[in-house]
Amino acid sequence: MARTAVGGTFDPLHAGHRALLAKACELSRGGELLVGLTSNEMVRNKFHDVADYDQRFEDVLGFIRSQE
Repeated sequence: MARTAVGGTFDPLHAGHRALLAKACELSRGGELLVGLTSNEMVRNKFHDVADYDQRFEDVLGFIRSQE
């Protein structure tokens, strides 16, 4: 069984993120996909505004579901 893991802040969810997530989905077909999403606490140190965790979660999940 394939296990694939990726992680990031994913905000904004740009073409590079989409390519990474699409490849992860491809590699994990029939297996497991683990996506680590940076917490709100960790993004406080970013130099730019970052969307709330819940919004980023929904964006990433929506993209992954579109790959099914």
